[in-house]
Amino acid sequence: MIRKIVSIGKKSEFPNSISGAQWQHVDPNFIGPLPWSEGYDVGDKHIANLGAHGTMVPLSKWPGFDRVRFWPDPDTTPIETTAGRRQFSNMLSGFVDNGDGKEPPRVSVMYSSGPKPPLLQIADLVAYVSQRCAGAGYDHVDMKFKALNRIIEAEKIKIGIAPDGGIGINVPNTSLEFRGPA
Repeated sequence: MIRKIVSIGKKSEFPNSISGAQWQHVDPNFIGPLPWSEGYDVGDKHIANLGAHGTMVPLSKWPGFDRVRFWPDPDTTPIETTAGRRQFSNMLSGFVDNGDGKEPPRVSVMYSSGPKPPLLQIADLVAYVSQRCAGAGYDHVDMKFKALNRIIEAEKIKIGIAPDGGIGINVPNTSLEFRGPA
């Protein structure tokens, strides 16, 4: 089964920068320096990175990271992060903790170089159509994109700023449910 998952976020809803002083550890009993004490400017690549991580949340549940390979865009542009300058395509090797008390599996990232592989071009198209529809109106071009979006039927993950002011990834429960053999 093929899963089409996109993360949708409005750039205008993100801050222009994140101050290092805003970061807090989720564990109130944590003692020690935070590894991310420096702030940074938030750009398109940061938002794209958050979106990529958002798509990984449902994949971590089903079919599971042991059955998934993730091919990021072959983008070697360096961007600022809390850990210093990193290449965009190297920022996706994280994990998703599903709260089961076990060491969370890491995402298996496969890197490519050269021209974009055809499946990444298709993924770009699916992402473009979904993002375009998120803010679409009702003119004839918007309606064509909406019709194409209904045919694609991508699962939608919402990224943005959470009510508590932190970065948020909103995954519908239906995206976390088992849907049959992978």
